[in-house]
Amino acid sequence: MHGMHGGMMGWGILSRIEHGEGTLKTPHGQEVMDIQRGTVESVSPGQLKVRSADGFSATYAVNHSTKIGKNGKPSDIAQVMTHDQVIVLATKSGSTATATRVVDTGGATTNR
Repeated sequence: MHGMHGGMMGWGILSRIEHGEGTLKTPHGQEVMDIQRGTVESVSPGQLKVRSADGFSATYAVNHSTKIGKNGKPSDIAQVMTHDQVIVLATKSGSTATATRVVDTGGATTNR
């Protein structure tokens, strides 16, 4: 993602992803990342639950390190609303996925 503007158009095929997991090689070793695009089912200061168009649902921990953008501007979890469309990038450790970035494009739209 380029900044928090979250414009997925430049991502090509990734702009159509529903959800997935990948293992990245980092300077600190291997890191498992989740990506999900979908609708916010519930949100609280420490947690975000998202459902993709294919019915897959996941819950992500949200903390002070989570970068959140809404409608192209830096934001915080308090501005993310139920039914908003989001893209979540999360690091995974065991069964816990912690959101590192949340791009919120606002009100509900139909997933393609």
